[in-house]
Amino acid sequence: MADVSGEAAATPKQRSESRSDTGDVVPGNQTLSKRQKKKLLKQQKWEEERELRKRRRKERKQQRKLQRQNTQQENRGDGPSGRKRPCTEATPSSLRLLVDCSFDDLMLIKDVRKLHKQIQRCYAENRRASHPVQFYLTSLGGQLKQSMDEKDKGWVNWKVPAASRAACSGSI
Repeated sequence: MADVSGEAAATPKQRSESRSDTGDVVPGNQTLSKRQKKKLLKQQKWEEERELRKRRRKERKQQRKLQRQNTQQENRGDGPSGRKRPCTEATPSSLRLLVDCSFDDLMLIKDVRKLHKQIQRCYAENRRASHPVQFYLTSLGGQLKQSMDEKDKGWVNWKVPAASRAACSGSI
C-alpha cells in the first residue's frame, strides 16, 4: 500500500520496533533501562578493545620468548643448564639399594604392574640425585620381567649408577 506522501506503508514488525537513545533497535515500544544501556555500552567497549588486547597479548608473548632465549644463551655461556647436569656433579654414595623381586609369583598382575612403576620411579629419581645410590634388582623374572618387557622395552639399557662407575662416559 502506498502512503499519501508516496512512501510505502511500514510493515507491522517495523511499526512495533523503535530505536533507543543509542540507536539500537528495541522490540516493541520499550526503551532500554539504565542497566541494559550500561551492559550494552560495556559490550561495545569490549568489542572495540578486542584488537588492542590481542596486540598486547602478542607483545607479552614475544617478550617472554625473548627472555627465555636470553636466559638460555646465558646458561650456555656459563655452563650446564638446569635440566642436565654433567656427570662430574654426581658424588658417589656408599649406600646400596637392593630390590628383591622373587615374590612376584605371589602377586596379582595389577600389583606387579605397580611394582614395575615403582622401580621405574626409583631408577629415574636415582639418576637425577646428586648422591645416587647403587641400585640393584635381584631375582628378576616371571610376571615382573614379562611386564617390564611389554611396557618398558628400554629397561634393558638402564645404566649402572654413576657411583659404581669409575669414569663417566655418557649421560646418567
